[in-house]
Parts: sequence; C-alpha cells; structure tokens
Amino acid sequence: MKNFLIYITLILLSISLVSCDNVDKGDYLNVNKPVFLKIEDAKQELQGAVFGSHGWSIVYPVESYIDARFGSYWLRYDINTNKIDRALKFEDGFWDTITNLSKSGNYAIKSTLYDEENEPANIFFIDFKNEEVVFLAYAVEEFKIEDIPEDIRSEFELENIFTSNINEPYFERVEYDIQYIFESSSFIVYEGEEILHELTVLEDQGILMNNFVWIDEKTIGVLMPIENGFDLGYYKFALIDIIEDRIIQECPINRR
Repeated sequence: MKNFLIYITLILLSISLVSCDNVDKGDYLNVNKPVFLKIEDAKQELQGAVFGSHGWSIVYPVESYIDARFGSYWLRYDINTNKIDRALKFEDGFWDTITNLSKSGNYAIKSTLYDEENEPANIFFIDFKNEEVVFLAYAVEEFKIEDIPEDIRSEFELENIFTSNINEPYFERVEYDIQYIFESSSFIVYEGEEILHELTVLEDQGILMNNFVWIDEKTIGVLMPIENGFDLGYYKFALIDIIEDRIIQECPINRR
C-alpha cells in the first residue's frame, strides 16, 4: 500500500510539472495572431494614430505592392490600382521578426515572436488573396514545408525561408543613390559620385523619409505626411520620379 501511494504521488507530481511547463511555454510564446480587417475599419482605428515621431515605416517592398506598418497594423498598398487593398492587425503589436514574402506579394510566412535562442517562434501562413491566416508551428523545428500549399511553394525561397531579408530594396540594379543630409535636412540624388540635384519634393519631410523602396530605376516609393511638415497621424503612400523631382502617384491612408 505504501509503495502504491508513493507511485500515485509521483504520477501526480509529474503531471503537475508538465502542466507548469506548458503554462510557462504558453505564457512566453504569445501567439500574437494577425487578423485581416476591413480597410475602412483599419483606417478608422488609425485615424488618431500618433507616436513621438511619425511612427510609420515601409517594411516589405515586392513586385506590385508596398507594405507598411504602424504599431499593431500592417497595410498593403497596390501600386497598380493606387489603393490600400489589405490591412492586418496583430493582437500584441507588430513584432519585427522573420517575414518571407512570396514573389507575387500575395502570400507570406511570418513569425510573430523569437524564442529564448532568438529563433523564429509562432509561425503563420498569411494568404493575402483570400484574406486568411493559418497557424503553422510554435517553433522552427516544428515547421514543415509541406504545410505551405503545394501550388504556391515555388513562390518562396524554401531553402532559406527563415533567413530571407525582404527589407532589401526590391529593385537592386539602380544607377542612382539618395542620401539624406542632416545639416541641411535635404535629400540629394547621386549618379555614381556625381551630384545630380536635390529632391525638393521631399523638402521639410526630415527623417520621415529615412526608409524608401525602389520601384524601378528612377522611381521610389515613400511614406510621407499628406501636408508638408510633421502632421502626425495623416500619411500617404507616394511614388516619386527622382529624376523629374515630382510625385507621380499618391494614396492617402487617412485625411482630416
């Protein structure tokens, strides 16, 4: 009888320890699931969005889309239709973690946390075409390539799906360079080492333009205030011809 009681006690203790481990892991690996929002609902929620600075940043340029983030929100801007066509919201803020966007920009593999070893954790498949989010794995070792729909696997670089750096400019073969000069708060266009001209269309934008993406060899995509200056909370996507120094297309996120 005594041995039986000891046996039962050990079983209960084991169950208790497993439960504690599960709770601890669950607490640490906050799933932070992204969900799709209606565009107008996202805009309404972002209407009063302000940080100490502008807050918005371009994160994922690919093919016909520019993606941008602010706080918990991820917006996709369709260059061809000149519209914001998708909006995602993350339950616990937008974590700057691994994101592998497909070549078409219609799908993504996204982790929403890093684990203790700084490996991607909480991995999702995001389908922009059908506005669906599917949870794939808690950790890299649990992730399976087979979980990506077979008909779109070719859109990803599968061999380095957790190491792709999609923050690199999409169009890499450009002859020009753009540098921000802090002393004069100006943006200068270079061709090689030769100064071509200042981008006057970006005057008074300051550090708001510290990240931009190349659309083609002479066109960049930016996020900038609707009006000159620091009009917090009211921004627009804009395409700029850096040679002609002019905005050729724009799409406000919100208006007053």
